[in-house]
Amino acid sequence: MLDNRPFLYWFFTVCCIGFLAAIAQHYHFWAIMDAKDHTKISWVICAISAVASLLIGFYAYSGHASTDAMNRLWFISDAMVTLGMIGTVAGFLIMMGDGFTGMDPKDAAAMQNTIKTVGSGMGTILVTTLMGLITSVLLKLQLVIIDHEE
Repeated sequence: MLDNRPFLYWFFTVCCIGFLAAIAQHYHFWAIMDAKDHTKISWVICAISAVASLLIGFYAYSGHASTDAMNRLWFISDAMVTLGMIGTVAGFLIMMGDGFTGMDPKDAAAMQNTIKTVGSGMGTILVTTLMGLITSVLLKLQLVIIDHEE
């Protein structure tokens, strides 16, 4: 007889994640994320994480997760942090690229433009790092749950 506990635990975890995503929507987090991340890496992180989560659910339901498949999913969960760090570097490049060239401290308009560029880079840095860390932890939580129950 097929043991449904790993799938039920996974399903409960995903429902909790969905509830947290709805709370994030209520506080306009997704719109803020879209506006601040100029590279859109955070959306790539979310998409890959969603697909990986569905794969984890499939393996939890079927009970046929090979060691290779689980290793790949663990790799994907680690890759979320790496993608977040790539977004961090991209944000630093946005921030430092042309932000300080030709800056004249006596010119208020030039200083406002510099601050805007630096702020734009910082938004990308913070959002991509946050999404990489959050999705990695959530995927690892799901993997630990189904690894522990098998």
